[in-house]
Amino acid sequence: MSKILFVSKLFSGFEIILKIMKFQPSGSPTAYKLINKLNKSYNLKLIFTAKNDLENKKLDRSKFIKIQNFKNRITILSSLNFFLFKKVNFIFRELFHILFVFFYIIIWKPKLVYIGNANILTAALIARFTNIKVIFRVMGVYENMRAYHLKLNLKDKLYLWCYKSKFDYVIVTQDGSGVEPWINKTINKNTHYKILLNGIDKINNVNLNKQKNLEKINVLFVGRLEPEKGINELLEVIEKIYRYNKKKFYFSIIGSGILKKKVMSFVEKYPKDFISYTEKVSHEKINSYYSKNDIYISLNKRGSLSNTFLEALSNNLYCFRLSSEKESSIDIFTDSFLPDDVSLVIDRFNIVDNLYTKLTNINLNEISLSKERTKKFVDSNLYTWKERIKIEMEIINSIISKF
Repeated sequence: MSKILFVSKLFSGFEIILKIMKFQPSGSPTAYKLINKLNKSYNLKLIFTAKNDLENKKLDRSKFIKIQNFKNRITILSSLNFFLFKKVNFIFRELFHILFVFFYIIIWKPKLVYIGNANILTAALIARFTNIKVIFRVMGVYENMRAYHLKLNLKDKLYLWCYKSKFDYVIVTQDGSGVEPWINKTINKNTHYKILLNGIDKINNVNLNKQKNLEKINVLFVGRLEPEKGINELLEVIEKIYRYNKKKFYFSIIGSGILKKKVMSFVEKYPKDFISYTEKVSHEKINSYYSKNDIYISLNKRGSLSNTFLEALSNNLYCFRLSSEKESSIDIFTDSFLPDDVSLVIDRFNIVDNLYTKLTNINLNEISLSKERTKKFVDSNLYTWKERIKIEMEIINSIISKF
């Protein structure tokens, strides 16, 4: 059985593995489902690297854990937060992660390394200085990635050198973050790549006959609790709605992140029949939360087509999203992909006022009508997870078969 080394950032939703000792993450369903499929088809070894000092501060040392249904131990590398200066921490952390991954490559001798964007330095060194096949995964474009091609400083030149490496394949998540122009400017012209939307769970027996005269409109937000996800603006809108329209709405917030304490303190100020907060929900249970709501709000400034947005669409919620931004190409693809009657667009340059106005003036009949339109769109345009993972497995199998 061919060996595959899978190297990924330790996403916050994956930290639960350390507590329950089972592979049941609460986030990143693409990685989670692909790992499960690879584990059944190949001799798979997992390495998770802690990159974010805030998210992974409880991981004081690296860990090697054995969990059910996985042949090999899972390795979790700490972020080595030993130094006062962030740049020093970064250098030692990356050196540690690079050396450890190369140690596994030398000892274990995998045929293929599947590695994510958070480990770009490691990925580039493997692609440039070994004969091992490398599939490089980019989960959308972050703001600091947009200017590498300009070579404004030494860091930009280093990262551009990394991205120009001749990977065997690059798989890019289409999340609305403007991936198309970034690919053209940044990755090696001779590298094969594929841009893919994430998948959805096929929902059976969705209630399309939701009563038009709702006693309360249930509004859901699911996502990282950080500024670029728009949580601060949402809290402002909720505060304003409580003053003037509190009987009309019920808000549910699900997520964790650097603004978790702020959100918890905010929610505690209001009655339980107006707002609730849940930190983490496993992927298997998340659809039950979507099914209880009428509207889904995405204020993701990086791009609207996130996992949670697609999940909301698959549950036929009336989805709110931010308008596009031409300069960075954010959500330009989203504008062409989503019909006007499937999502309601919020002005990204006037989020609070525009969201408040559109929420408080919502046509209740429109919520019911949107369900049928959304279902037709989802059935015709979105991958199921089975279809989505099948595409990626075909890429992996084709590269492995070349040995």
